[in-house]
Amino acid sequence: MFGKFGQLGKLAKQAMEQSKKLAQIEVVGDYKGGLVKVTLNGKMELVNLYIDEKLLEPSKSKELKKAIMKAHRNAMKKVQKELAKTMDLNQILGGN
Repeated sequence: MFGKFGQLGKLAKQAMEQSKKLAQIEVVGDYKGGLVKVTLNGKMELVNLYIDEKLLEPSKSKELKKAIMKAHRNAMKKVQKELAKTMDLNQILGGN
């Protein structure tokens, strides 16, 4: 009976370690050469956002919205690629 609790503890510890590793992964997605930059971590959390002053004018609101969405989409694709690399490496090394 206690063996199952030990396994659960081990799994919880592994999950916490994996979560820390994911938080350390950071990628930047950008739009139009860096007018907007979105930084996501491996947990797909937004950790930074840069917006060039040119897009902060009220007349540029539609372009700003489009830029943020495209930069975010770009960053999401990069995170997914990084996660795929990490998973493949874990499988090669015999991890779960």
